[in-house]
Order: sequence, then C-alpha cells, then structure tokens
Amino acid sequence: MSVCIIGAGTAGLLLLLLLRQDIPPSRITILDPHFDGGDLIRRWPTVMSNTPLRAATEALQRCGITPPAWALTLDPDQPTHLSVLGRLVLDLARPILQEATVIQSTATAANYNSSTALWEISHTTGRSE
Repeated sequence: MSVCIIGAGTAGLLLLLLLRQDIPPSRITILDPHFDGGDLIRRWPTVMSNTPLRAATEALQRCGITPPAWALTLDPDQPTHLSVLGRLVLDLARPILQEATVIQSTATAANYNSSTALWEISHTTGRSE
C-alpha cells in the first residue's frame, strides 16, 4: 500500500509518525509547500495551549513514539506554547521525511479514479525531493 499525506502541519506529521509504524516511509508521499510544522509554528507561535506538555508526551509514548530529549527538560505540568508542540512533532518527523517522498508544492485537486481505485492528486509545480 502507498499513502499520500496532504499537508505537513502538525496533524499531517503526526499521521506520518503513526503510519510509519505499519508502512515503510518509502511508500509514503507527503505534499506541503513549506515543511515547517504548519500554522502552530508559523502563525501562532506565542499562543499558549491549555494542555500540559505531559499530555502530549504521554500520548506520543502510548503510540510507541519517544519524545526528543529537549522536550523532557520542559516542565511537564505547565501549559505549553502551540509552537513548542508543533516543533516537538516536526523534530520527530524529520528523520522519516528523509526516507519518504517529499513534494514541496500545494495540492490543487484530489479526484478518485474508480477504474484504478486510486486517488489522483493535482498540485502546483514545486520542488520535489
């Protein structure tokens, strides 16, 4: 099976982390214009989450994902800036992005082809890696 993830924001990168447990990264394509962790980092870096960091790190650990060492140095019982949560996921996803097919572009359309049982993704011209 091959998978295409549209968007490398926090949700797309979390999906990448979870999918790589069952699908080799070489079978995963991810499409995003920035690959910078998305809006949590880019648009809302100073907004404080109402969730303590412990909730995020424990959720990752329940999925078999070990948080990076820097995250364990922060106070786990305090609310955390959204950008810290975004950076946490981005840092975890970076090694997998090295193995996945990365397309730096913006999706413009997604159409299901019933004859092939596959989705066809159209995107703007971008840099492919």
